[in-house]
Amino acid sequence: MSEEKTSGSENKTNEGHSDLKLSLLMKLNDTFAFKGDRVVLQCSIKSSTSAEVKWFKNHAQLQDSDNYEQTQDNQCFELIIKRSVEDTGVYSIEVSSEIGIISSSCQLVACEDYIDVGQEQTGISRHIIVTDSVSSCFAMLIDGLFENSSFAFLKHSAWRPKDESSSLSAMELISNILIDLAELIKTNLKTSFNLPEQPDLMHITNVQMFVAGGDTLDVDNNMRDALSLLYEKSNSIEIINTITNMEDNGEILYKEEAIYLCKQLTNQITILDAATYVLPSLEEDANSIGIAWRSPAGTFNLALMVIDLSTQDKSQYQWCIQDDEIKRVKELILNQQYDMEKLEKSLSLIPRNALYIRSAGYSSSIITRLLF
Repeated sequence: MSEEKTSGSENKTNEGHSDLKLSLLMKLNDTFAFKGDRVVLQCSIKSSTSAEVKWFKNHAQLQDSDNYEQTQDNQCFELIIKRSVEDTGVYSIEVSSEIGIISSSCQLVACEDYIDVGQEQTGISRHIIVTDSVSSCFAMLIDGLFENSSFAFLKHSAWRPKDESSSLSAMELISNILIDLAELIKTNLKTSFNLPEQPDLMHITNVQMFVAGGDTLDVDNNMRDALSLLYEKSNSIEIINTITNMEDNGEILYKEEAIYLCKQLTNQITILDAATYVLPSLEEDANSIGIAWRSPAGTFNLALMVIDLSTQDKSQYQWCIQDDEIKRVKELILNQQYDMEKLEKSLSLIPRNALYIRSAGYSSSIITRLLF
């Protein structure tokens, strides 16, 4: 529900002087937080005259207190919510000057019951599960029912090579991934549902898998190629045969569960193409290349996507370019050539087609063994 409003004139001539201006450079963005978290709402303006700023929650003006702090750095404004307990609501900022009034509003939603999955971790939630800073890592989300109760499993992992001297075909890799996921889901289900023993994975139904993240490197594209074998039912028999024929060496377990998971996930997987480009270490600084642009002036969403896993509509998997946000970033870095070049690089990396398309000749491809 993030929105902005302007009243009065944005351009006035004052007795022959330059045009007076009052405009928003960065509006407030809808924010999802967890109860107890510190939340910072940011807004920046461009004004040729002094301005007065007021913050509101649910239309009631806010004052500095134990839980709210208002700060200003030149024409950048922040509302710091020190503890997001019972602070769900609509927040707005109103900036007024002799030119007119501009305002921006956003929704803050504070959630209490959730599981936060960090990097190189897995988790299962019966309610809400979250992760962030996916970037060059992979986030694999499996949503479904266990004994008719909803659950969401999430793995956040870099999936990087373990042994450069060994290799796997795409069929072998997807088989290893399914075995790995079967083991992790069983282990996490036992903890999340407080079960006395390992659950039967055959009680999982209505599953869907969503994969995002990863870089443009060959090893990550190979991962997507292997996962995309689940796009088509015609690959199921070969995947099942590969799992069945895997050598029992003490490490390869959960074959039966992996085969069941393969059948459940066939035609029920969505893979997003890469939207991250990793900079060489010498180039890394405060700004990151990806879908979001971060700088000392704030975080700007270059592209957004809202996904409903309950529908099979593939048309929803499109990056929505945030033209207003991009315009504001460009105004902030107008005279910074290096940052402007990085921004243009970021924009060029946003895929026109967000869904991953399997490369040709996948069945015979050989890829590096990955760490599970």
